[in-house]
Amino acid sequence: MMQSQDVDTEKELSADREKVAKQRELEEKISAGNAKDAVAILKDNMAVEINMEQAVRLLDLIPLDLSAETENEQQVLTSVAYTGLKNRGLLRGFGCVQASPQYLPYPAKEIDVEALQETIALPMSALTPKNSQYGWLAAGLGLCTVEYLLAANAGLDPLRTVIPFTAFLFVLDRVLTSGAAFESVYRFLFPKYKEKVIKHEAGHFLLAYLLGCPIQGFFLSAWDATRAGIRGQAGTVFFDNDLSSQLNSNRVTRTAIDRYTIVLMGGIAAEAMNYEQAEGGASDESALVSFLVGLLPPWQPQQVLNQARWAVTEAILLLREHRAAYDSLCDAMTRGESLGTCISVLDKALMEFDELPVEKRARERGPLFERANPIEGKEASIKEMDGQIAEKEAKLLQLQREEEEIRARIRELDREGSKPEMKDSMWDKSETERFMSTLLKAHRKQMAKTSTKSVDALLAEAERNRRLAEIDLSLKKLDVDLEEVRAKIAQIENAR
Repeated sequence: MMQSQDVDTEKELSADREKVAKQRELEEKISAGNAKDAVAILKDNMAVEINMEQAVRLLDLIPLDLSAETENEQQVLTSVAYTGLKNRGLLRGFGCVQASPQYLPYPAKEIDVEALQETIALPMSALTPKNSQYGWLAAGLGLCTVEYLLAANAGLDPLRTVIPFTAFLFVLDRVLTSGAAFESVYRFLFPKYKEKVIKHEAGHFLLAYLLGCPIQGFFLSAWDATRAGIRGQAGTVFFDNDLSSQLNSNRVTRTAIDRYTIVLMGGIAAEAMNYEQAEGGASDESALVSFLVGLLPPWQPQQVLNQARWAVTEAILLLREHRAAYDSLCDAMTRGESLGTCISVLDKALMEFDELPVEKRARERGPLFERANPIEGKEASIKEMDGQIAEKEAKLLQLQREEEEIRARIRELDREGSKPEMKDSMWDKSETERFMSTLLKAHRKQMAKTSTKSVDALLAEAERNRRLAEIDLSLKKLDVDLEEVRAKIAQIENAR
């Protein structure tokens, strides 16, 4: 007995030593900037612990290279990192909101303009992004005016000197830095612009975090994006593993669509919440429309409009529920904090909740919420599925009726085949029984189906059996026609 206890104790000590070694190795990998090996340690050793300070440094090591060659590998690395930290209880808010009626603030899937305005207490116009080109145009004209006056006062011809030179610099800036230099001038002239960009991107960031979409990074200016080797403006880089795999297989679920569109409308929602008017977000709207009409089958215009209204409604309600966390994130972004620090700030703010808003909502609605709310609680996809099932059941009934008609026709032909002049036909009783057995196969399976049998499977079986029966019927008709020809030939020969 003592020997057995000694063995167990030795195993525990060995496990503890291995854990300590892995803990030390994890710290070494993070300190060395080796995100890949650090994430692998977390993935393969659940006993290894990690504190929030280490987690922040690990998240800051996540590479942000959007090239096609490395994008998939980096997304896998990022996803495993978030999952490893979540499993160790560090990222309380990550993925806490599921894109289903039981967890989302607004339970219905359909929403018109009137319901939207009543729900969010904002006019529809507040959610319509202004044309930002006008702002840039005004800034450009203002700059040209200042240059013109300065050049004129200096005794220079503005149209031959500073204005052409400025136009050249503008084109060069667009080509080399995606407009980063001119945007810097615009930020200097309009300080409010930087604040709006932060409010906008924080909306995307927070909603992606709550809905479980791993965030790879964010940029608050075109200059930041350019320095990272990415051509573009301010933005939040996130991804959805489920959506990516579903797009590759052309089988996108409504849950994935809802999750993505809520995050996509997060910027517009944040601006409307803060300023009662969205200025940016035209590109987000364009991305949403392109995404939905690019699905198979493509969404119809009315469906796209409803999804946009629904997504921005959910986005605003979620941001309001987590306003303290959102404001903390905005402050962190304003200070220029890193990705890891921004996430730790979010998590610290969410820790103030004894019960997260989504947890409270799910508890109050209960597990039977969707069934208890057949109209408002169910997703539109479920309603669509019900309609498809009804349509398939009707098709199944039609196939069964056609099958009965074919059976009746075969019985009729069988009676004709049993006449004296056709007694030598190959269509004998055993063959008739074989064909009848084939035709009755679908009916027997329908009667014997279990509750787990799908309508699609039944429909496919009935369709196959119907086609087989039609082939058998054609063969029977050919045999009957052949016997009739033989009978006529025999009559002619007898007449001679």
